[in-house]
Amino acid sequence: MQQEFNKIEDFLANPYFVQWVKSPDATTTAYWETWISQHPELVHEFETARSTIASLDYKYKYSLSQTELDEMYQHIKAFEEQHKQAKPKGTIRFFSTKIGKIAASVALIGSLAASYLFLKNKQEQPKAFVSNYTSISTTKGQHKLIVLPDGSRVTLNALSSLTYPKHFRKDKRIVQLKGEAFFNVVKNPHQPFVVKTKNIQTQVLGTSFNIRENGKETKVAVVTGKVRVTAQNKQDEQILTPNKMAIWRTTQKQIETVAFSPQEEVQWKEKVLYFEDVPLEEVFEKLETVYHVQISIESNTLLTGKYNGEFIDETVENIMAGLAYTSNFHYRIEDKKITIFN
Repeated sequence: MQQEFNKIEDFLANPYFVQWVKSPDATTTAYWETWISQHPELVHEFETARSTIASLDYKYKYSLSQTELDEMYQHIKAFEEQHKQAKPKGTIRFFSTKIGKIAASVALIGSLAASYLFLKNKQEQPKAFVSNYTSISTTKGQHKLIVLPDGSRVTLNALSSLTYPKHFRKDKRIVQLKGEAFFNVVKNPHQPFVVKTKNIQTQVLGTSFNIRENGKETKVAVVTGKVRVTAQNKQDEQILTPNKMAIWRTTQKQIETVAFSPQEEVQWKEKVLYFEDVPLEEVFEKLETVYHVQISIESNTLLTGKYNGEFIDETVENIMAGLAYTSNFHYRIEDKKITIFN
């Protein structure tokens, strides 16, 4: 039997994760610390589930009899002997036996072994879990400058998040990005810098570049240096040089390389909005993210053509006035709500 951990509910529904949070010991804590260190993209879900269980009288309570635990441990021990060199994968594998109640439950191999030792000896003292990762998020209209442990600087755009270890590995610097960020990476040829997103992986030695992903597509735009972009399926890889951009679209499942406009792709971090032949609907989406407003278009409103323009640290009121004048529409602003009409 196989179970994947992708969302908070997956952790909450797993009896051995719950058991660890409720009754931690040195062995089980070491197991989960190792697991989450290999899956930094799930730090937010992992921590949220752990906090939920720890702060509430969580409804799921699990216990195994000593007989069940003894017999299951023999299976665990044999399995571990065969897989001493194996590293945990993104999917944790479970197995079932013909042992009464256990046939109806899932068994987490590492946690069961630890639980056996804990219940058998009861000599190890509980050890509090301390996350080795930091996760920083932004809301609408918010930018954050993040200085990583190696001195690299990341400007995080609105509605984005960055997860990174408190101490980088000696052989590699790995971070996880959701949304958009501009990276200025400290050069270290012996410790490549890797940015993981949902569909691609970006590796550099030291350079500056922008990454934006929104679920439908991911863009990597290189300003200085050289970047290697690899699809998560390992079937496509591109090397990017300055002023080149890689685009991964989920509909095409391959990487496309194009030239790009620096103003359009990276000026956002300087509070500059640049649009070149962009549909008005896309302009409105950008304004919603940057200025934390809600824009709605009344039915039967006709919006035609594409927009070209640049705004440098302007107020949303001034931007709307300019858009309405050049694009022939009307609008009204009520607090954080903007309505577009003809």
